[in-house]
Amino acid sequence: MNKIILADGTVVIPTSFHGYTFSDGTTFAPSEEQVTEIKSDFGKGKLDVDRSFAPAPANCPFPATQSSQALSAAGQDLLDAVVADNPGAIILVGFMVISALKEQGIRDKYPSVLAFNATPETSRSCPQDKIIDLANWAW
Repeated sequence: MNKIILADGTVVIPTSFHGYTFSDGTTFAPSEEQVTEIKSDFGKGKLDVDRSFAPAPANCPFPATQSSQALSAAGQDLLDAVVADNPGAIILVGFMVISALKEQGIRDKYPSVLAFNATPETSRSCPQDKIIDLANWAW
């Protein structure tokens, strides 16, 4: 399992094979081997968020739907295992996983599972130019 070690020693487990730059100057530019490993650990079907759609309320004046999401049972099992095997590490996931955990009412079960917020000066930048704000993780 890939691990990023920040300047202060904090361990971050990436669940996506994208490169990252952190506000402490730490960078993660995964090699082909690391990309393959991340895909094996967390790829398609592993942290799936099941989405469903329902019509918007009748008072919505436009054609629209409401979505809801839930992390699959397999995804929850995977998070349980990764958290148990990596105490004290940050498990870096996408916002959709965080939203699903909230909608399911199980967000508090995974305090070390976080998404990232970009630093204020890079928040409106292209994804590859964003810098992860270590003082402001997304809960």
